[in-house]
Amino acid sequence: MICFYLKRNGGLATEATYPYTAKSDYCNKSVTHAVQVNGEKNTMLKYASSLLDAIAQGPVMTFLFAGSSYVKGYKSGIVNTNKCGNGYRGNLGTTAVGYGVDGDTTYYIVKNNWGTTWGEEGYIRLAADFGSTFNRAQPGTCGIQNYGVYPIV
Repeated sequence: MICFYLKRNGGLATEATYPYTAKSDYCNKSVTHAVQVNGEKNTMLKYASSLLDAIAQGPVMTFLFAGSSYVKGYKSGIVNTNKCGNGYRGNLGTTAVGYGVDGDTTYYIVKNNWGTTWGEEGYIRLAADFGSTFNRAQPGTCGIQNYGVYPIV
């Protein structure tokens, strides 16, 4: 759905040319687009390796279970619990933008839409291998591996 919107409206702008302001308003359609979006790929990720591969191609729209204090009250660090909620698809749309490794923990870097005062300047780090292995299907930390959509550019 989001990629369809981007395709219909000319593409995707960079953060530098169209910064996030955390207020309700209409989108600026006259912004210069850095990337033209030609379509989207919906994917049922389930495997940590699948989401890591998708992120390597670019940002991936994902959903988290955000009804618990683990997400709402997040300040910093790597979340490695599955006490965020459950079900098929999360209730908070986010964007997985990268990944990293801290010691022996691989984690996703996920941008939230709650502004820069939440979490690590608007981002949360979620363990990529909690509740799963790289070759066994699981929803992942806070349901991050349940569903993803990314643009075809």
